Amino acid sequence: MFNRDEWSKILKEAYGIRSEKVCGVWLYETRAGMEMNFVGDYLEMPSEDFFSKANASIRVDSKPNHWNFESGLETYRLKCDKSFDKILKESIHQKTRNLIYKAEKNGVRTKIADDEESLWIFYKMYVRTMCGIGAIPQSYDLFSLARKEFGKDFILFMSECDGKYTSGIVALRDDARLHIWSNGQSALARVTAANMKTYADLIKFACENNLEVDFGNCEEGSSLAFFKSRFGAKKIPIWTVQKGQIRHGKRSKVPAKMLAFLPVSVLSMASRILFKYLR
Repeated sequence: MFNRDEWSKILKEAYGIRSEKVCGVWLYETRAGMEMNFVGDYLEMPSEDFFSKANASIRVDSKPNHWNFESGLETYRLKCDKSFDKILKESIHQKTRNLIYKAEKNGVRTKIADDEESLWIFYKMYVRTMCGIGAIPQSYDLFSLARKEFGKDFILFMSECDGKYTSGIVALRDDARLHIWSNGQSALARVTAANMKTYADLIKFACENNLEVDFGNCEEGSSLAFFKSRFGAKKIPIWTVQKGQIRHGKRSKVPAKMLAFLPVSVLSMASRILFKYLR
């Protein structure tokens, strides 16, 4: 998914990031050099020509020959090759299952939305969620461009309760895999357990379409890793290969929680600047 050609166009338009395709791998310019974060199921060691262009590192979610260094990151995947009811009863942890039932009892319902207005509502929830955990959110332009470029492979799950949107997930479909890209929730979601219902309905969608769900990468042993494992997803280590000493770029020292005080439209513009110049 993250080596698809669409990303080159999206990142250039959203952030002005220069990219180059070398040996079948998209490389993106950072302060550390030309690098690619997650190629995904890349099965062969890149050639010397690749490393003459990439002076940082690339990371993959499979371990073929020579990919032998764990990055400290992992992703979680759930095979949805059986009915949702079976996954709910056999794979999802009991406490998570009870929260899903709680959301249903509270009247939470999920739909797939494909309009710009719903995407903007999701983005506002996403921004507050990201700032709440101390992470800098992506700009709205990135989401809008991704929706345009990926088309039917860009899927927005939106849950609502009593006529109000409570939580949402943006997922990207790539062949037989559904990648969870981002998540957002309102204060009401915590009361109604709506976020759990959103995840459950995404898994149900994957079961109906015989897709594997990728919950996205996170640090080993983190609270996010624990959260993803409760849905029955299995840990997949992220492996890396690199040449020489990696020079890490400067990171933003602006606390993400400070950005939460900005209007969402202003924050989106600030995010464009932060990701363009401080990544």
